[in-house]
Amino acid sequence: MPAESPRSGKPGSAYEEEEIPAVIPLLYVDDEPDQLFLCKFFLEQTGYFQVDTTDSPGRALQMIRSVHYTVIVSDYQMPEMNGLEFLTEVGRNHGHLPLVLFTSRSREEVGTAEPDTRVDFYVQKTGNARAQYAALGRVVRNAAASRQRELIKQDLDPGGIFPTDM
Repeated sequence: MPAESPRSGKPGSAYEEEEIPAVIPLLYVDDEPDQLFLCKFFLEQTGYFQVDTTDSPGRALQMIRSVHYTVIVSDYQMPEMNGLEFLTEVGRNHGHLPLVLFTSRSREEVGTAEPDTRVDFYVQKTGNARAQYAALGRVVRNAAASRQRELIKQDLDPGGIFPTDM
């Protein structure tokens, strides 16, 4: 299966359709210019996404400080720092943001289940661009919806008195 949630371990859980914001601002980090172009093209043509891109994890960290993103997406293999290091750094400083690793490598190769890493979703790149960006789009929409539900729950239950499995 090309997409799943490492936290829940449930294959396909990223595919369930949920209510989401009208347009989702996301940042995509990849050192390959073609991948940046294709991601922006395929996702923005759906009308659900506003995609900012950069080829530098360092620049991405600066962008996250100055722009409100709903989801962060990163490739794994990059020269400056790998995607796990980048996403873990983002998670340390911006723990509320859903983080998606989008890579051609398998989960086993990149070690997304390691305890010191922070990846909320994993999407494997495939040979079919349309299919891989459709899968990425579903994961991003559901990550945004999940975050929106968390924010609503915090507003309704700021003290945390309701059970978490509602």
